[in-house]
Amino acid sequence: MTKQTKQKLIYLRYILPPVLILLLLLFALIPSYRFVAEGVAREPISLSKLISNSWDESRETLFVKSANDVKPQELVFSKTMLWLILGFGTLYLVALAVAVWSTFVALKLFISDDEDGAERARTLFITFFPNRIVLTAVEALAIPLVLIPYLMPLVYSYTLGTRVAFTLAAPDGFIFALISIAAISVLSALTAPYERRFDADVFKKRAAFGASTVESEEEESAPEQDEAYRALRDEQAERIRRMLRGDDKEDQ
Repeated sequence: MTKQTKQKLIYLRYILPPVLILLLLLFALIPSYRFVAEGVAREPISLSKLISNSWDESRETLFVKSANDVKPQELVFSKTMLWLILGFGTLYLVALAVAVWSTFVALKLFISDDEDGAERARTLFITFFPNRIVLTAVEALAIPLVLIPYLMPLVYSYTLGTRVAFTLAAPDGFIFALISIAAISVLSALTAPYERRFDADVFKKRAAFGASTVESEEEESAPEQDEAYRALRDEQAERIRRMLRGDDKEDQ
């Protein structure tokens, strides 16, 4: 593998995650899910439409309808769906933001002329994400959002007591998300040694302050120690020469 190919793989490793996370939104527009309730198969629905319908119905049940018109089971269902959408949506946004941040830090480190600024950005980033495993795990937080269709039968069963099933009418975002995280993980492991070899490791650890201080003090004191050693050695050699000549006796 050529040097240029390795460098391109390093760039791809940091550019690919935000692109793949954004592509999940395109899969959310595909009518991939056909739900079956009470023996009746519904028309295929997309993840975005499913979330939109659940959001509107939950908000109407919780905040618009009168409490007397809503059954307790419906309240539990609506609260569950609302929290799932809010929670998983937040996790998706966190994954996307971190992926974009990692791309910014990496490109700044690789191509920016501002070395001090790039190092400050890198240091701040690895304070929160100290290694590749943590970064990949955070980027994987985009997956729960596309799990909502898979959780819907459980929510219906445990809150409303209704049996609901679904089948895939087309490839969905969950399958794409699993493939994406696997690709990111493999690419991250593959490019790690290349980053170190090219001195472009985003996760490179800085030397400890105490260790660097000791090393610098030793380096500064080394010339003085060498000079003192030479002086002592010369003095000992002179004494030996004087002893051999008998000068010590004459001095006495």
